[in-house]
Amino acid sequence: MLFSFPHDPVRREKWVSAMGRYGWTPSVHASLCSVHFEDKCFDRTGQTIRLRDGSIPTLFFPRVHVSIKFYATFSLTFYADQSSGFKIILLHQILPLINFLRMCKT
Repeated sequence: MLFSFPHDPVRREKWVSAMGRYGWTPSVHASLCSVHFEDKCFDRTGQTIRLRDGSIPTLFFPRVHVSIKFYATFSLTFYADQSSGFKIILLHQILPLINFLRMCKT
């Protein structure tokens, strides 16, 4: 679930600071995934899940860089950056691609 950045400049700046993206200004269409908020930040009393007033995202993961090389024929580089909204790429998510490239090699 995605949540738009607050319109209030003070709250918006708190979100950006929490993300560690200093000097970055979110666009009017920018949003942040619910993964970055603690459970206590959500109001689940109605039909729609909403963020409670004053909620600040606090759950962020370090940036991950994965590089995979195949006999100097294939070189894949994956960047996963939680603070810019990308999911961390897990090994089981890229194994089908690795197997496919191995088949192409032979």
